[in-house]
Amino acid sequence: MLSSYLSSFLVAIAAVSALPADGAGPGRAVASIEIDFPDPSIIQVGDTWYSFATNGNGVNVQFSSTKSVQGSWARSAGYDALPTLPAWASATRPEIWAPDVVQIGSGFVMYFAARKASNEAVHCIGTATSSSIQGPYTPSPNIFACDEARGGSIDASGFYDPNAQKRFVTYKIDQNSLGSGGSCGNGNAPFVSTPIMLQEVAADGVTPVGGATQILDRVDIDGP
Repeated sequence: MLSSYLSSFLVAIAAVSALPADGAGPGRAVASIEIDFPDPSIIQVGDTWYSFATNGNGVNVQFSSTKSVQGSWARSAGYDALPTLPAWASATRPEIWAPDVVQIGSGFVMYFAARKASNEAVHCIGTATSSSIQGPYTPSPNIFACDEARGGSIDASGFYDPNAQKRFVTYKIDQNSLGSGGSCGNGNAPFVSTPIMLQEVAADGVTPVGGATQILDRVDIDGP
């Protein structure tokens, strides 16, 4: 699923980039959503494309859709795809980041990061489910991943590996939040590691199988 997301996103970017705008020549990028819509994930279900984004514009998880990646996206203003938060998430400033949605059978799973109520300095990853792509999504009461001692966990992305016939979730350990400042909190020496982790999950997409494995980490040339 991750590879299909990436392919779909690249197709969307290429298609949008090829569209002319008023006063713009060929190949100039034009805005598909002219609002703050950060960290979007994209998924195609049937003949419609859907996108979910970080909190903003008064909701925890923003939502938009389109029938064509070459057209404009219709944002559901005021609609919150994740209106209810789990008890472990901060009620005062949850700051839901980078929601990612995968389809499993006839249902859908959302991965998201939220500030932890007992330690708002860190984000933890949660999961939520829905019978429809639009939601609303119902969160699990359990934290999926946190790595609190290392700054928390963010940017989860789920996918299915057809070769292994297993599901996995990747995420980042956010040691930037423990860095020495500068760009992204990790632009000043001494730099801290920001590992990318791989977690196998059961067929439901939310139950971890074994422990997570580190698959990548930053090097100095990567920046913060």
